Amino acid sequence: MTTGPRNSVYDNDAAGYDRLRCGWIERRRAEFIAGRLTGYGLPAGALVVEIGSGAGGLLNGLGRRFADLRFLGIEPLANYVDFARAAAPSNVSYVVATAEDAARALPEGPRLALSNDVLHHLPSYAAAARGLAQRAAAGCRWLAMEPNHWNLYTFLKQSTGYGERNFHPGAFAQAAGREGWRLDRREYLFLIPPFVKQPPAWVKAMERRLERVPILAGGVCLEFSLAHERV
Repeated sequence: MTTGPRNSVYDNDAAGYDRLRCGWIERRRAEFIAGRLTGYGLPAGALVVEIGSGAGGLLNGLGRRFADLRFLGIEPLANYVDFARAAAPSNVSYVVATAEDAARALPEGPRLALSNDVLHHLPSYAAAARGLAQRAAAGCRWLAMEPNHWNLYTFLKQSTGYGERNFHPGAFAQAAGREGWRLDRREYLFLIPPFVKQPPAWVKAMERRLERVPILAGGVCLEFSLAHERV
């Protein structure tokens, strides 16, 4: 994650940011990732890393749900790391570092990498992709979930928000590909905006039907695998 402004007024308020990230879209994101984790069938003790782990809500939840796996979050804000550690189960740990520091901050052998609303903040896609590739196990998967710039609401929000910018999947896929990451799948997710914390059932059902349309979806998920052995 970048060392520049990320959440503006929340940079010094980890608890406030944690409350902000508690809602329908966060539950959907957690369920989506948990489903992939179950499908991957990672062996016991496998390491899952999250780049830009924030206040730890996602990773701590995954740690409690998948007690046989190890989880590590890297996050540049030390106060966020302290907050996340306070609620972490025994199989989840955190380190203060940026995405660009992945080669230094991560241990050898991650089998899965996660990044959520992080990559669009980075000044260089290549640095993060390269650092992770240098540490990851061969065949490591990377789930990168970002705002979808084809959605007009998302495009305007990311264009005008403080410390925000739009994410460009094609440019990122090219940068990651040069570092050995192969794009295996692109999916569009989320129709309900983040400020709607508890939508009614009919809206949830509509989201499932319509979120696959690129111009409607609020988010995009790119799934990569590490295509070569580390050198």
